[in-house]
Amino acid sequence: MLTYKTIIKTSFILLIVLSALNLISANILSTKGLAVAIQEKEVLRLEKENRQIKTKIEEASRLSDVESLSHSLGFVRSGQVVYLQTSAGFALK
Repeated sequence: MLTYKTIIKTSFILLIVLSALNLISANILSTKGLAVAIQEKEVLRLEKENRQIKTKIEEASRLSDVESLSHSLGFVRSGQVVYLQTSAGFALK
């Protein structure tokens, strides 16, 4: 038969166990939250780096820059295109 003392003891033990579980779950949750925050910070850093790289690519591939670089290397613009005739079977071999 359940006595008043048994009910109180059982309730107290149950309260302690549930409190411990709550503490453990709160600790796990805060640890996961910290890991997510670190990953979000890394994502922002990588997005910024990606934008900088895209800007550098766009700057390096501007036609005017490519043209001036080709002139400085000694290339000249062709006046007309000359097509060379080859035997038809050459590409098929």
